[in-house]
Order: sequence, then C-alpha cells, then structure tokens
Amino acid sequence: DGSGTHRSVQAAIDALPAADVSQRRHFIAVRPGIYRGQICALGKAPFTLYGQPGQTENTVLVAGHRAGQPKRAGIDSANPCEPRLADDRYGTSGSASVALFGDGITLAHLTVQNDAMERATAADRSLLPPEIVEGSQAVALMVRGDRIAIQQSRLIGHQDTFYVRRSAPGLPARVVVRDSLIAGDVDFIFGNATLVIENST
Repeated sequence: DGSGTHRSVQAAIDALPAADVSQRRHFIAVRPGIYRGQICALGKAPFTLYGQPGQTENTVLVAGHRAGQPKRAGIDSANPCEPRLADDRYGTSGSASVALFGDGITLAHLTVQNDAMERATAADRSLLPPEIVEGSQAVALMVRGDRIAIQQSRLIGHQDTFYVRRSAPGLPARVVVRDSLIAGDVDFIFGNATLVIENST
C-alpha cells in the first residue's frame, strides 16, 4: 500500500547487507497480501523474514514455475539464486518460488507456495500436455545453508515442495521446521541437508 520501506519483498532482501559485512540479525516484516514473483536471498547477513502471527494463510509468497517449463536459453533467467541462464528449461532448482541461500535465516508466519501444478493436480492427467506431466517438479521453498529455521509457516506445492541443500560437500547444513505445514504429493521433501521437523504436519 506504499506505507512500507520497500515496494516488494525482493527489494527488502536486496537492501540487506552481505554476510561478510554484517553478522547482526536483520528483520523484514511482510504485511498480509499475495506477493507474486520468484524471490532470492543470496549471501546476506542473518535475517528473519516474517508475517504477522495469525495471518500465515493471508501472507503468501508465490510463483508458478516448474522444471519442464520452457524458457529462452541465454535470455531468460530462472530463480535468480539458480539462474540456469544457458538452459532452455527452468529445471528443478530454477523453479523455486523462494530461494534462501545463506546461514542464520529464519522464516516465520508466512505461506510459501508454488502453484504451477494446481491445474495438473485438479485435472485428469491424460488431458494434459506431456511436457507438463514430465516436468512437474515445482519447488516452493529451496534453502541452502546452515542454521535455517522455518516456524509457524505453510509450504505448499505438488512435487518437490521443499528442497533443503548443503552449500558445499562437508559443510554443515542444519534446518529445523516447527509448528508448520508442508504439503505436496510427490517426493515433496528432499535434499541433502540435515532436516528436523517438529510439531508439524
């Protein structure tokens, strides 16, 4: 509504200092609403991205890309954290609605959604184009780093909803999810990080 400090969630994340400049925790409050578009946080200082308690379902970060979705190689970027610029498809990692790459990140009271496959899950797959069925991976939230916490949030998708990753082989990658909902129907929690899910559905 114009009363905040930034006009988009991505702009607020872009304004954070880099991790090698500041280790002080920063906070980004997101008011209820639907925020459409891919989001990337890469190498930022520790931060908390949060909505209002009790408004989780009304504060939605959403995009609608899937792995098999075509894009123009050398022109179109996938998620900015995984741009896959040379590829002609978004790819699994490039489909992520929200990518949080860094250490000490907390996400709370938010819904993160990938709605690329809503039509596919509601319709008879035999009526869908083959490329939709074959490239149906569509990541809602992808995290890469250590000491990442998801609290009282909703992660909504179809295939590959929640992707937890290490920054590099041998580095710690600890992720905890508390009091949250993770929804999908095919391989919807995956990756090579250490993930603990508590008190959640």
